[in-house]
Amino acid sequence: MRNIYKYIYYTVVCLFITCISVPEGSAQTAMSYTGSLSTGLYYEYQDSHTRKANRAKIEFNVNIKKNIKGQIDIRNRKKTNEIYLKGAWIKLRSDSPVKIKIGSIKKRFGFEETFSKDELYTIDTSIINRHMEYFGYVIRGQGVEIYRKYKGEGHPYSFNTGAYYHESQNYYFSGRMVKHNFPFFDHAGVSGILRFSLLNSKESFGAFGIDVSKSVNSMNFEAELFYGDDTDATAFRRLSGRWEKVNFLGFRSLIRKEIKLNKSRLRKIEPLVMFCYLAPDTESLDVHQLQSLLGLNLYVTKKTRFRINGDMVLSNNPVEKDKYYYTDSRVSSEFQIRW
Repeated sequence: MRNIYKYIYYTVVCLFITCISVPEGSAQTAMSYTGSLSTGLYYEYQDSHTRKANRAKIEFNVNIKKNIKGQIDIRNRKKTNEIYLKGAWIKLRSDSPVKIKIGSIKKRFGFEETFSKDELYTIDTSIINRHMEYFGYVIRGQGVEIYRKYKGEGHPYSFNTGAYYHESQNYYFSGRMVKHNFPFFDHAGVSGILRFSLLNSKESFGAFGIDVSKSVNSMNFEAELFYGDDTDATAFRRLSGRWEKVNFLGFRSLIRKEIKLNKSRLRKIEPLVMFCYLAPDTESLDVHQLQSLLGLNLYVTKKTRFRINGDMVLSNNPVEKDKYYYTDSRVSSEFQIRW
């Protein structure tokens, strides 16, 4: 079972390649590609120097037939520039708004995860998102997803639900429901995820989240709240004879303002501020991380922008609760083109 995800993964890729290799005339094929390219400077607290790095993504999209679509996602690693296959999936669709996706796909747990990383308003994800990566709640998995995306017509709701498998011998079930045009908000969403292990099928871990967003003229606001199980800290706690789970609590909010300009070389500027609170253990809420991020996006075109982020992360520990450290704080600047 250890390498079963590899077989599933390569099966999907092979099926995809087989589909795009169908002779012309036997299927109506059309290929397009999307992607992004970013180059910038990044400095993390206590680094000896500022790092330069490039980030690239290219997605090959193939329409096999009217109701079959596939994608191959190729990326580079930020620190080594190594090119690798990030994922591949096949989408099955019909006349109904509900679609099915099979392959290496995102779980989309929480509002922040509904965006691709190159589409985020900030250069990096929040500390809460990075924290949940360790437990597999917000990373890709080999699986099946059923979803509906609201596009301004029909019933104002979206949803996605899926089942995923990881090489760590864990499998996940996730779901998300969003009501658009919610009273006082543009949307209100609720997300949940469960993790089971093949090694211990009697116990499960999970997390829950709620999120809202609101736009008023050129001001945009979004917020989300998370509560869930910390699988790693729970394992360490049990070594000391305590069997209750360790739970984390997180809050993220982001406010941004769009300022449109009548300049030939600058389309708009977008200042933003993001604040996050993360308590790794709800039994000790005074031991936590605080993230305050100030950012500025300068748009040359809709998909061409220069970004700069000042990201301050304050952390304390159980021994020195009154003393905060700047670990994980960083300053980042980046020029990005998407297509």
